[in-house]
Amino acid sequence: MVHDTRPEFLPRPNGVGHTTSSRLAALAIVIGLALLPFARAAQAAGALPDGVTEQSFTLPGGERVLQLATVIDAPVAKVWAAFTTEPGFTAWAVPLARIDLRVGGSIETSYDPKVPLGSNQTIRNEIVALVPERLLVMRNVQAPPGVPFDVAIFQSTQTALWFEPLDAARTRLTLVAGRFLAGPAYDGVMKFFQAGNAYTFGELRKHLAAAPAGAGAGAGAGADAPAAKSPESAATAPRTPH
Repeated sequence: MVHDTRPEFLPRPNGVGHTTSSRLAALAIVIGLALLPFARAAQAAGALPDGVTEQSFTLPGGERVLQLATVIDAPVAKVWAAFTTEPGFTAWAVPLARIDLRVGGSIETSYDPKVPLGSNQTIRNEIVALVPERLLVMRNVQAPPGVPFDVAIFQSTQTALWFEPLDAARTRLTLVAGRFLAGPAYDGVMKFFQAGNAYTFGELRKHLAAAPAGAGAGAGAGADAPAAKSPESAATAPRTPH
Protein backbone atom coordinates (compact mmCIF):
# COMPACT_ATOMS: atom_id res chain seq x y z
CA MET A 1 0.00 0.00 0.00
CA VAL A 2 1.32 3.46 -0.90
CA HIS A 3 0.79 6.06 1.81
CA ASP A 4 0.45 9.75 1.03
CA THR A 5 3.05 11.36 3.30
CA ARG A 6 2.53 14.96 2.25
CA PRO A 7 1.73 17.42 5.06
CA GLU A 8 -1.96 17.93 5.75
CA PHE A 9 -1.88 21.50 4.40
CA LEU A 10 -1.03 20.29 0.88
CA PRO A 11 -3.97 19.59 -1.41
CA ARG A 12 -4.22 16.09 -2.83
CA PRO A 13 -5.26 14.83 -6.22
CA ASN A 14 -8.66 13.18 -6.59
CA GLY A 15 -8.98 10.06 -4.50
CA VAL A 16 -6.08 10.85 -2.15
CA GLY A 17 -7.04 12.32 1.21
CA HIS A 18 -8.95 15.57 1.54
CA THR A 19 -9.15 18.33 -1.08
CA THR A 20 -10.94 21.06 0.88
CA SER A 21 -9.52 24.56 0.88
CA SER A 22 -8.63 24.25 4.58
CA ARG A 23 -5.84 21.85 3.51
CA LEU A 24 -4.16 24.56 1.39
CA ALA A 25 -2.91 26.61 4.34
CA ALA A 26 0.85 26.62 3.99
CA LEU A 27 1.70 26.34 0.39
CA ALA A 28 6.41 32.19 -2.93
CA ILE A 29 8.13 30.71 -5.71
CA VAL A 30 11.09 30.49 -7.99
CA ILE A 31 9.30 32.49 -10.65
CA GLY A 32 8.45 35.54 -8.61
CA LEU A 33 11.83 35.68 -6.89
CA ALA A 34 13.86 34.71 -9.93
CA LEU A 35 12.31 37.50 -11.95
CA LEU A 36 12.73 40.44 -9.59
CA PRO A 37 12.56 43.06 -12.39
CA PHE A 38 9.28 41.52 -13.52
CA ALA A 39 7.84 41.64 -10.01
CA ARG A 40 8.79 45.28 -9.43
CA ALA A 41 7.26 46.39 -12.73
CA ALA A 42 4.17 44.27 -12.20
CA GLN A 43 3.60 45.85 -8.79
CA ALA A 44 3.71 49.27 -10.42
CA ALA A 45 1.26 48.20 -13.13
CA GLY A 46 -1.22 46.75 -10.62
CA ALA A 47 -3.43 44.76 -13.01
CA LEU A 48 -3.25 41.03 -13.69
CA PRO A 49 -1.99 40.05 -17.16
CA ASP A 50 -4.47 38.79 -19.73
CA GLY A 51 -5.37 35.16 -19.13
CA VAL A 52 -4.27 35.10 -15.46
CA THR A 53 -6.84 34.92 -12.67
CA GLU A 54 -6.59 35.13 -8.91
CA GLN A 55 -8.54 32.99 -6.42
CA SER A 56 -6.72 33.90 -3.20
CA PHE A 57 -8.61 33.15 0.00
CA THR A 58 -8.49 33.36 3.78
CA LEU A 59 -8.57 30.30 6.00
CA PRO A 60 -10.83 30.06 9.08
CA GLY A 61 -7.89 30.95 11.34
CA GLY A 62 -7.20 34.17 9.42
CA GLU A 63 -4.17 32.98 7.43
CA ARG A 64 -4.19 34.07 3.80
CA VAL A 65 -3.33 31.88 0.82
CA LEU A 66 -2.26 33.25 -2.56
CA GLN A 67 -3.72 31.37 -5.50
CA LEU A 68 -3.23 32.20 -9.19
CA ALA A 69 -4.20 30.24 -12.29
CA THR A 70 -3.88 30.37 -16.03
CA VAL A 71 -4.58 28.16 -19.02
CA ILE A 72 -1.62 27.75 -21.36
CA ASP A 73 -1.90 26.69 -24.99
CA ALA A 74 0.71 23.96 -24.71
CA PRO A 75 0.76 20.29 -23.67
CA VAL A 76 1.53 19.55 -20.04
CA ALA A 77 4.97 18.07 -20.87
CA LYS A 78 6.03 21.35 -22.42
CA VAL A 79 4.77 23.44 -19.50
CA TRP A 80 6.48 21.11 -17.01
CA ALA A 81 9.76 21.33 -18.94
CA ALA A 82 9.61 25.13 -18.87
CA PHE A 83 9.98 25.00 -15.07
CA THR A 84 11.97 21.84 -14.44
CA THR A 85 14.68 21.68 -17.12
CA GLU A 86 17.63 24.01 -17.51
CA PRO A 87 17.09 24.58 -21.27
CA GLY A 88 13.38 25.08 -20.70
CA PHE A 89 13.79 27.60 -17.89
CA THR A 90 16.60 29.62 -19.45
CA ALA A 91 14.65 29.86 -22.71
CA TRP A 92 12.18 32.30 -21.17
CA ALA A 93 12.86 33.15 -17.53
CA VAL A 94 16.48 33.58 -16.45
CA PRO A 95 19.90 33.50 -18.11
CA LEU A 96 21.35 30.97 -15.64
CA ALA A 97 19.75 27.95 -13.98
CA ARG A 98 20.88 24.73 -12.33
CA ILE A 99 18.19 22.17 -11.58
CA ASP A 100 18.49 19.00 -9.50
CA LEU A 101 15.01 17.58 -10.03
CA ARG A 102 14.33 15.33 -7.06
CA VAL A 103 12.81 15.61 -3.60
CA GLY A 104 15.54 17.30 -1.56
CA GLY A 105 17.09 18.69 -4.73
CA SER A 106 17.01 22.34 -5.72
CA ILE A 107 16.40 24.90 -8.42
CA GLU A 108 19.09 27.59 -8.41
CA THR A 109 18.77 30.61 -10.68
CA SER A 110 20.39 33.93 -11.42
CA TYR A 111 18.61 36.71 -13.25
CA ASP A 112 21.97 38.47 -13.75
CA PRO A 113 24.27 36.64 -16.21
CA LYS A 114 27.25 38.20 -14.41
CA VAL A 115 26.30 36.50 -11.12
CA PRO A 116 27.57 32.89 -11.19
CA LEU A 117 25.60 29.97 -9.88
CA GLY A 118 26.85 28.84 -6.50
CA SER A 119 27.34 32.38 -5.18
CA ASN A 120 25.33 33.99 -2.38
CA GLN A 121 23.74 36.31 -4.96
CA THR A 122 21.55 33.63 -6.55
CA ILE A 123 18.08 32.30 -5.74
CA ARG A 124 17.93 28.74 -4.49
CA ASN A 125 14.71 26.83 -3.85
CA GLU A 126 14.54 23.40 -2.27
CA ILE A 127 12.20 20.89 -3.90
CA VAL A 128 9.87 19.66 -1.15
CA ALA A 129 7.68 17.34 -3.25
CA LEU A 130 7.05 16.50 -6.87
CA VAL A 131 4.90 14.35 -9.08
CA PRO A 132 6.22 14.48 -12.67
CA GLU A 133 4.06 16.65 -14.92
CA ARG A 134 1.53 17.15 -12.11
CA LEU A 135 2.94 18.80 -8.96
CA LEU A 136 6.01 20.79 -7.91
CA VAL A 137 6.35 22.08 -4.32
CA MET A 138 9.22 24.34 -3.28
CA ARG A 139 10.49 26.53 -0.47
CA ASN A 140 13.18 29.17 -0.67
CA VAL A 141 16.48 28.58 1.12
CA GLN A 142 18.54 31.42 -0.37
CA ALA A 143 17.56 34.88 -1.56
CA PRO A 144 20.04 37.50 -2.82
CA PRO A 145 20.83 40.49 -0.60
CA GLY A 146 18.72 43.59 -0.98
CA VAL A 147 15.40 42.05 -2.01
CA PRO A 148 12.40 44.33 -1.33
CA PHE A 149 10.56 42.04 1.10
CA ASP A 150 11.06 40.20 4.40
CA VAL A 151 13.21 37.18 3.54
CA ALA A 152 12.45 35.32 6.78
CA ILE A 153 8.72 35.49 6.05
CA PHE A 154 9.27 34.40 2.47
CA GLN A 155 11.32 31.41 3.61
CA SER A 156 8.58 30.38 6.04
CA THR A 157 6.21 29.81 3.10
CA GLN A 158 5.92 27.04 0.55
CA THR A 159 4.63 27.13 -3.01
CA ALA A 160 2.85 24.44 -4.98
CA LEU A 161 2.49 24.44 -8.75
CA TRP A 162 -0.25 22.20 -10.15
CA PHE A 163 -0.03 21.11 -13.80
CA GLU A 164 -3.40 19.92 -15.08
CA PRO A 165 -3.71 18.70 -18.68
CA LEU A 166 -7.04 19.88 -20.08
CA ASP A 167 -6.47 18.11 -23.39
CA ALA A 168 -3.53 17.23 -25.62
CA ALA A 169 -2.75 20.89 -26.35
CA ARG A 170 -3.78 22.86 -23.24
CA THR A 171 -2.66 22.91 -19.61
CA ARG A 172 -4.12 24.62 -16.56
CA LEU A 173 -1.33 25.88 -14.29
CA THR A 174 -2.29 26.75 -10.70
CA LEU A 175 -0.02 28.28 -8.07
CA VAL A 176 -0.86 28.06 -4.36
CA ALA A 177 1.46 29.85 -1.92
CA GLY A 178 1.43 30.77 1.75
CA ARG A 179 0.65 31.00 4.43
CA PHE A 180 0.50 34.76 5.00
CA LEU A 181 -0.45 36.08 8.43
CA ALA A 182 -1.68 39.56 9.32
CA GLY A 183 0.65 42.55 9.38
CA PRO A 184 2.52 44.92 7.05
CA ALA A 185 5.51 42.61 6.53
CA TYR A 186 3.31 39.71 5.42
CA ASP A 187 1.29 42.12 3.28
CA GLY A 188 4.47 43.19 1.50
CA VAL A 189 5.62 39.65 0.75
CA MET A 190 2.20 38.56 -0.47
CA LYS A 191 1.79 41.63 -2.68
CA PHE A 192 5.25 41.21 -4.17
CA PHE A 193 4.67 37.60 -5.17
CA GLN A 194 1.09 38.14 -6.28
CA ALA A 195 2.39 40.68 -8.79
CA GLY A 196 5.58 38.88 -9.78
CA ASN A 197 4.05 35.43 -10.18
CA ALA A 198 1.07 36.76 -12.12
CA TYR A 199 3.33 38.64 -14.51
CA THR A 200 5.51 35.59 -14.94
CA PHE A 201 2.49 33.41 -15.75
CA GLY A 202 1.70 35.93 -18.47
CA GLU A 203 5.25 35.76 -19.83
CA LEU A 204 5.16 31.96 -19.88
CA ARG A 205 1.86 32.02 -21.78
CA LYS A 206 3.40 34.27 -24.43
CA HIS A 207 6.60 32.22 -24.64
CA LEU A 208 4.87 28.89 -25.18
CA ALA A 209 2.30 30.36 -27.54
CA ALA A 210 5.17 31.60 -29.71
CA ALA A 211 7.04 28.27 -29.65
CA PRO A 212 6.95 26.35 -32.97
CA ALA A 213 4.51 23.46 -33.05
CA GLY A 214 6.16 20.30 -31.75
CA ALA A 215 9.10 22.19 -30.24
CA GLY A 216 10.09 21.65 -26.63
CA ALA A 217 9.91 24.41 -24.03
CA GLY A 218 13.59 25.10 -24.53
CA ALA A 219 13.70 24.73 -28.27
CA GLY A 220 16.16 27.08 -29.82
CA ALA A 221 17.66 28.03 -26.46
CA GLY A 222 21.30 27.29 -25.92
CA ALA A 223 23.72 28.36 -23.23
CA ASP A 224 23.72 31.89 -24.62
CA ALA A 225 19.95 32.23 -24.98
CA PRO A 226 18.74 35.57 -23.58
CA ALA A 227 16.43 35.69 -20.62
CA ALA A 228 12.97 37.15 -20.95
CA LYS A 229 13.06 40.94 -20.80
CA SER A 230 11.48 42.88 -17.99
CA PRO A 231 8.74 45.39 -18.82
CA GLU A 232 11.18 48.23 -18.20
CA SER A 233 13.35 47.01 -21.07
CA ALA A 234 10.58 45.72 -23.36
CA ALA A 235 8.12 47.97 -25.07
CA THR A 236 -9.35 29.48 -14.21
CA ALA A 237 -8.52 26.83 -11.88
CA PRO A 238 -11.03 25.91 -9.14
CA ARG A 239 -10.09 26.86 -5.59
CA THR A 240 -9.31 23.22 -4.84
CA PRO A 241 -7.09 21.82 -7.65
CA HIS A 242 -8.29 18.50 -9.09
